[in-house]
Amino acid sequence: MGGSTPGIRGSDGRWGAYAAAITRWETLTRPAPPPTDAAGRLRADFVEWMQGLELGWVTATPGLS
Repeated sequence: MGGSTPGIRGSDGRWGAYAAAITRWETLTRPAPPPTDAAGRLRADFVEWMQGLELGWVTATPGLS
């Protein structure tokens, strides 16, 4: 799995050693959102994706900031 596969986001170089795992999880769920924000903080929607939760399960909860 050393090369880049067109159309598979986990193979774009930004995931490093985790590219294969990201690619497998993307095939089972949905494309991975960016892992961090502009300040380098972990994004909630990325954690939601890692856990296999539906889009918005945590990040679109009314009253949650």
